[in-house]
Amino acid sequence: MIEIENTSFLKSERLDTADIRIDKKSLKNGINKIGDHFIMYHDEKVVFVVNNICDHNAGRLIQKGENAVCPLHGWVLNLTTLKYDNEIEKTKLKFTEDSEFIYVENVQESIEFPSLFRNIHPCQIDFISHACIRILFNGVSIITDPWLIGSAFMNGWWLKYPPKEDAIDMLKSADIIYISHNHPDHLHVETLKEYVSQDQLIVTANFKSKSSEKVLRHAGFNNIIPLDFKNVYKVKNVDIQFSVLKSGDFRDDSGLYLNVGNKKLLLTVDSNYINSFSLPQNLDVLFTSFAAGASGFPVCFEDYSKEEIDKVIQRNKNAILVKNMDIIGLTTPKIYYPYAGFFTESAARDNIIKEANDKNSVERVRNFINKKYADIKVIDPIKNDTLVLGNDSLLYSRDCKRIYNTDHSYTENYINNYKSGYKENTESVKKYFEQSGFKDNLILVLQLTNDNFEQIGANYIIDFSAASPNIEQVHLDCIPPLMSNPDMDKRILRIKVRTESLMCVIDNFLPWEDLSIGFQCRISRIPNVYNQDFWYHFTNIYIAKKNFRYSAYCGACNVLDQNPKYIH
Repeated sequence: MIEIENTSFLKSERLDTADIRIDKKSLKNGINKIGDHFIMYHDEKVVFVVNNICDHNAGRLIQKGENAVCPLHGWVLNLTTLKYDNEIEKTKLKFTEDSEFIYVENVQESIEFPSLFRNIHPCQIDFISHACIRILFNGVSIITDPWLIGSAFMNGWWLKYPPKEDAIDMLKSADIIYISHNHPDHLHVETLKEYVSQDQLIVTANFKSKSSEKVLRHAGFNNIIPLDFKNVYKVKNVDIQFSVLKSGDFRDDSGLYLNVGNKKLLLTVDSNYINSFSLPQNLDVLFTSFAAGASGFPVCFEDYSKEEIDKVIQRNKNAILVKNMDIIGLTTPKIYYPYAGFFTESAARDNIIKEANDKNSVERVRNFINKKYADIKVIDPIKNDTLVLGNDSLLYSRDCKRIYNTDHSYTENYINNYKSGYKENTESVKKYFEQSGFKDNLILVLQLTNDNFEQIGANYIIDFSAASPNIEQVHLDCIPPLMSNPDMDKRILRIKVRTESLMCVIDNFLPWEDLSIGFQCRISRIPNVYNQDFWYHFTNIYIAKKNFRYSAYCGACNVLDQNPKYIH
């Protein structure tokens, strides 16, 4: 029986960095952009200094008048109030000054375990699928985020490389299962219920919302240990210690830092700006996501040209590479291991999405990294799915077949089961919105469609501007006049959605983001701006507690930059 001990806290060490000196002669009254900082200067006094790093995903904020905009995901910072448009506040930097200069505190920290193990037993790392790997050391195995079968996000995501035949035994025999967060490509209930016993030891981050823990307990698992961030946990009698690190973007997401024998591993998973980039140095292996394309924006939005869509997709492919290069620069790994990006749009009905939603390849990642860091070994876990870390690293591919192919018959079986299980129900739809408690100057035009987003079910016009929503079932002919009315004083959000997917969300009170991330809808808007209050309410508030995901609003995490003026 594996036992986990809570031993101590990660050590945090300030690196040797000099404060940044800024000449006061360069400042004008008002907002100043000097190097990597925004400075408010008024009546010959410094009011505040902030950095130009977006608190969401570490993008570089670009000044636009009194605002600063992140080009990665469209977060907007008001440079007067120092609040983002989702009310999250930006932290002011400490500074001192004399008659000539401002001295801005330049704090860069690294973290480390209080003591590092030096056991030289080899550590074996096996790639299983997507974000699922096995770490095997001295007879103890840890498996991360197991998704082995079926789909995620309403049959929109499928495993690009299904697991091999040895994966089921690996999962069943795992000593510890780590769940990073409760998105279904990481906390995949179908996989867990099929192959994991209810008393299996599962560890997850101790999020304030208990988001992962709630889903696991609802699924029947009873041996769950929520881990506090940056505490150091040890496997009793084995030289394995680990710590969970928080995503820096206010979402419920986490990464895992491990000391396994004499090897140091960091898995950032899907975390943005992980641990505010206070990270360990001199890693043996760094694991990060790499592919991009994990969003319904812009491919599910009808207000953009093909050229605009291509531009956003390319921008975000590049952005994730730049982010990973920042992490590499901070952690100086010997080996870089791209993972948590091996999904695809396998269903035939999503071929258009698959063609448009281009993703980074491992080869592109390797070329990008090795241009600057030629000595870092970049692993392709598809070509070599086993890595053994000893005095030297050894790579090879396990000689066994994949369990299945995500071919037409496989995907259609899942989709048809959804269609048979979730049928249109007008009363359920009306009751769902009547009880939603949502009020906004917004009209939702909701159309129930077939696989090709052709209207086959009812059409609803839902006006949220009154004290309680006004819900009207209308003929298709009523929608074009509404969408073209120049005198409309309310915003309009039109969502065409596959019938079975919508009914699954409504019947189970699931997050509406599952529809967009899973490519299950087509969206248009008047005006063409992101209706953040709607998506926040129906993704975070009006959902079953067992499906709760985020403890704070994530701005445009899943829909990215949905304002055309920031695309170019």
